[in-house]
Amino acid sequence: GKSVDTSMGFTPLAGLPMGTRSGDLDAGILQYLMNKYNMNIDEMLNVLNKKSGVEGLSGVSSDFRDLEKAAEEGNQRAKLAEEKFAYEVKKYVAARAADMLGKKPEDLKLISCHLGNGSSVTAVDGGKSVDTSMGFTPLAGVPMGTRSGDLDAGILQYLMNKYNMNIDEMLNVLNKKSGVLGVSGVSSDFRDLENAHKEGNDRAGLAVDMFNYGVKKLIGAYAAAMGGVDAIIFTAGVGENSASQRLAIASGLEFMGVQMDADANNIRGKEAVISAPDSKVKVLLIPTNEELMIAMDTAAIVNG
Repeated sequence: GKSVDTSMGFTPLAGLPMGTRSGDLDAGILQYLMNKYNMNIDEMLNVLNKKSGVEGLSGVSSDFRDLEKAAEEGNQRAKLAEEKFAYEVKKYVAARAADMLGKKPEDLKLISCHLGNGSSVTAVDGGKSVDTSMGFTPLAGVPMGTRSGDLDAGILQYLMNKYNMNIDEMLNVLNKKSGVLGVSGVSSDFRDLENAHKEGNDRAGLAVDMFNYGVKKLIGAYAAAMGGVDAIIFTAGVGENSASQRLAIASGLEFMGVQMDADANNIRGKEAVISAPDSKVKVLLIPTNEELMIAMDTAAIVNG
C-alpha cells in the first residue's frame, strides 16, 4: 500500500517524454544548447516545458493521435518519435557471454552492466544494442562516482537561480561534485564508501544503495523492453570486483527468473557464472578487455 518509486520529480518535467515536456535528460544537453543559442536557464526550461517531448521530436503535435496519422502518411520524424533506435554493436563482453552460454549472439537477449566510477547499462537483443543508459554526454544514466546521472532539468533551474551559477558552472558541479561523492560526502571510490558504511556512515551507505537501485531499475526496464532476458552481465571495476554490490543488484529479481549463488558470486575479476545452476536467467561475471576490443576494431577498419 506504499508508493516506493515514481517517475514524478522535483518539477513536472521529470519522467517520460510527454506531450510538450522533455522528461528526464542528460544535463549536458542543456549546456550545449544554452551555449550554442545563448539562452539563460529560464529560457531553456521554457523550451523543455513547452516545445519538447513528442511534439519537439516529431515536429507534428503533442497529440499521439496526430503522430499516429502522420506516421502512417510517411512522416519520418513522427516515426522516430514512436520507435526506438537500433544499431549494430559488437562488444567483447556480449561475445564472451554467447561463448559461455554456448549460443549464438543473435539468439540471445543480454543486459550488460558496465559498473565503475563511470557506469552504463546496455540492452543487447540479437547482437544489436537496442537501448542504453548512455546519453549525449557521460553525465547520463545512473549516479556515478562524481556524475549526477539523469535528472529533472527543473533542478538545474532552481540551483542556478538560487546560487547565481551559469550553465558551465552548474555542469562542473554535476560532473565533478555529484554522484556517489556528492551523496556520501566521502569519496567517489566505492571501496571507500563500503568501508565508511561499515564504520557507521549512513550517507555512504545511501550512496551505494542509490547506485545499486538505479542499476536494478534499468535491468528491469530493459528486460521489459526486450520481452525477456537470457543473461545479465557484470563487468568493469565495480561489476568485476564487488560481490556485495552484484548481490544487492540481483537480489529481488527472482520474479524474472534470477537466482543468485552466494558462493559462486564470491569471486573477483574472473570469468564465471555467478547465478545458481537452476537460475532461468544466467548471471555472468566477465572482465572487460578493452585492449582486445580496440585491436579488433582497428583490424576491421584496416581490412575494410
